[in-house]
Order: sequence, then structure tokens, then C-alpha cells
Amino acid sequence: MESIDALSRRLALQTTQAVWGYVRVSTEGQEDNQSLPMQREAIEKFCAEKKLAAPQFIEEVASAAKPLWIVNLPGTPPEEEVSQSSPRPRFLLLLNHLKRVREALNGTAKTHLVVWKLDRLARVDYEQELFLTMFRQDSVILHSVMPTEEHMLDGGHVKDPARAFTRTVLAAASAYERAMIEMRMSAGLAYKASQGGFTGGMPPYGYSTKNGELVIDPYRAQMIRFIYHLRARYKLSLKGIARYIQMHKHQTDKSVYEHSKIGRILKENEPLYRGIYTDTFGTPHQRPDLKILPDDPEALLDYGTETQSQSTESGGLSGEDRHGPSQGAGSSGGDDGPGGPVSGKEPIPEGLFADSPGIVPASGG
Repeated sequence: MESIDALSRRLALQTTQAVWGYVRVSTEGQEDNQSLPMQREAIEKFCAEKKLAAPQFIEEVASAAKPLWIVNLPGTPPEEEVSQSSPRPRFLLLLNHLKRVREALNGTAKTHLVVWKLDRLARVDYEQELFLTMFRQDSVILHSVMPTEEHMLDGGHVKDPARAFTRTVLAAASAYERAMIEMRMSAGLAYKASQGGFTGGMPPYGYSTKNGELVIDPYRAQMIRFIYHLRARYKLSLKGIARYIQMHKHQTDKSVYEHSKIGRILKENEPLYRGIYTDTFGTPHQRPDLKILPDDPEALLDYGTETQSQSTESGGLSGEDRHGPSQGAGSSGGDDGPGGPVSGKEPIPEGLFADSPGIVPASGG
């Protein structure tokens, strides 16, 4: 789908295009009888039957459940203000463009806007009548592919009270249908969460999604175990671990390992790595299938490798990357500051990731 900037440039070159089609779906993956290709085909067939010119299309993937225009009342607290971005920016561009088309045509041709159904314009009942009023003022003839709706938009009858009432009832029914869909989806997500299921969002590091559920990513799981190994055995700070991983990760690993990311792995995500998943409502659930870390903490100290490692005195890390002897794994003090002396510490193996593509040390547990 073309970008907003590309659409603006295209519209600027089409000021005499008299027939427009607007097609919209709520999500990219919508595959029911409201898909974009289906709407386009229906509109093209309608224009051919009505002897209208071939339409130019504006496509949009956006929900119509939110009003197109929202006004912040004076005195609204900052935390209650709504975003000024349009929920349907392409439709808003089209509305403004239709005024320019009418001015460019200057009465030489009528301007038409064709939609598959009126709820493609909006699912907020009062907005549909607002759009009809705007179109009448701008001499834009609105068409619906649906015969019953087209009848209610027919010429001079569009202002007929009975037809306006029917349109309002249908628009309210559309809004009700949308609300019921949202309610069923919310109930379904709440039930899935109560069973410890994944309800969406960005998967934490170490996991991916399959069929809507979290699954362990094997490579990143091994990386997580190695990060905990570096923390437990070598007492590295967050910055020290991040620097070491960033230096020695495999070239195919495009992740950027900053100290904040290491902090999330070692602190925020640890319960999940130990098989305790917290749902969106804050309730913890036992998920042994998501466990990455071994039950025995000592296993991380004797972390085995399947690669031939090269030892260096510091593994590319300076003394400030280590914790002092009293700062054990999981310690919260001094994560980002200088550590204690490094005498007596064994060297960190180097090249664990670069030597063997896609292989990192397996957990000793």
C-alpha cells in the first residue's frame, strides 16, 4: 500500500478525476467478504453498470470505530487529551481532495464517491450523516454498492426523513455489531489470559510466536543461558556483559545488546525464563514449556561449551566490567559502575559465538 506522501503526490496530479472509490478493512489479514480486492471489484462493476468512468481508488487499513475528528475541550487535563493524529488519514486526504476536484471541474462534470457499504466510511452512527451533509455541500454524489443503501442515497430523496431515519438505524446497528465484536474479542482474550495463554504484544527476548502462542527460540534461549553464566561465574556488570556479547556474538545475530537489554534479561524477564508467565492482568501462571533457565543455579557456573574456545586474560573486557567478589549473580548494586579487583578471576573464553555459526554453549543443567 502506498505511503501517505505518495498518495498526496498522486492526488495532486488527479484534480480532474471525477469518480473515486474508497475501500477499507480493519486489519491487513482480513480475509472475509470485506477484503480490499473484493471491494474494489464490486465498485468497478457498479461503476460500469451505472455508466460511470473508471474509478481511482484510495485504500486504507484502519478501524472506523473511532471518530474521524476529535476535539479536546478547553481545560481537559493533559493525561486525558486524545491524539491529534487521524484514525483514517487516507480518507481525510480524500475528503479534502474532493473539494479541489469540484473546484477544478467547475461544473463541467459531477464528482462521485463510491463505497462498498456506508460502514466503510464510519462505524460511528452520527458521522455517516455528517459525511452526507458535507458531500451535499460539496456537490459530491455518494454511492453505495449495496442496493438498499443506494436507494437511501438516491438523488433528491437523500434528505427524506424516513430514509434518514433508516440510515441512522442501520448505522447504529453497525456500531452495535462492532461493539459486540470487540466485547467477544475482549472476553476471549481475558479467558485465554486466565489460562496462562499469550494475549499479544512483543514477545520477550528468547521467545517467538507460533499460532498465537509463545514458543522458545532455541538460539536466543542458549544466549540467555550464557548471559546468566557470565553473570554468575565472572560477576560481570550489565555493561560488561553487553560489551562482551556484542563483541563475540555470531555475525548472523542482528540484535543489539545494550546494558538496558541485558538488564531486562537478567531482572525483568527472569521469572518467565524460570517458567512463570505473568498475563496482561498481572496474574502469574506456571508455564514449564517456557522454561529456559535450569532449576539448579550451580548449573550456570559450570556452563559447558561445544566449541573450542580461546582464552585471553580478560576476554576483551577491562577490570571495570567486573563486579567485586561480594557482588554475586543477580546483585542489584553496582551494575553500571566500576567493579572490584579482578585478581584471581579466571579468564573469559573468547570466540564462543563467532567460531561456530548458530551454536552457543549449551546449558550445563
